[in-house]
Amino acid sequence: MMELMDQYAALHKQSSAVTKLLELDSGNLSPAQVVAMVECFYQNVSHADAYLALAPKASHEVRQAWFRRRIGEAIARGYVCEPVPGQDPGA
Repeated sequence: MMELMDQYAALHKQSSAVTKLLELDSGNLSPAQVVAMVECFYQNVSHADAYLALAPKASHEVRQAWFRRRIGEAIARGYVCEPVPGQDPGA
């Protein structure tokens, strides 16, 4: 029962992070970057947690730096099949 509750909590955090991403940052990211971030949230719930903590308070520049880091990691780990145009995987 506890495991099921943990899975539900993780899914809620992940979907909340996606909703917040679409509200705050989808206009600042390419469609490929949005997809990469969604994949990132669903591959690692701690990324969803971190984004939910950053989203309301961090500046646009801080969130952009965080996105670059997460997208680079997603590319390196194979979560994203193709490099995002203009994205340096080592950034």
